[in-house]
Amino acid sequence: MCLDLNVWVSNVLELRMERVGTTSQQLVQTVAAGFCSIGPVQLVVSWPVLDRLGVVLQREFSVSDDAVQDIVQAIARIAEAGPDMHAPYVLLGGTGVLPLRDIEDRHVLETALAGKADVLVTSNFDDFLPPRSVVVERGELAIVRRDGHQVIIAHPRQMRRWLNAGAITLP
Repeated sequence: MCLDLNVWVSNVLELRMERVGTTSQQLVQTVAAGFCSIGPVQLVVSWPVLDRLGVVLQREFSVSDDAVQDIVQAIARIAEAGPDMHAPYVLLGGTGVLPLRDIEDRHVLETALAGKADVLVTSNFDDFLPPRSVVVERGELAIVRRDGHQVIIAHPRQMRRWLNAGAITLP
């Protein structure tokens, strides 16, 4: 599973506000556990995505340098502790391959594809749809295919429904 920056940012902000049981928290807890009712869960993430997360947390939300480093390292450890024990990916020459307007979104989608993620979870759904994507449910669910691999783009509330149901089902 690959989580977009907005899921990680939401988790940090919700923890700051002392909220509990939110969708972002459930998603982060699921990747941290490395398993769920659906099966094993490997976090797919890259260093460029983690670097960008740090910039966003500092610039937009005034998170301290030390706290950002702790968050980034914690996420890296989650990936390394997953069932497949993948360290965050280093994508060489990947930027710009997919025709997405936003470079951050491009990094995340390229990471999901390169890491062979089954699902990329984002609340920025429409920004992750390159040409020839198959939209299954507008704003909720799509499929992107590249180089013999497909990744499901799912809104966080859709992924939460699947986690609660114990199965990924496509309409």
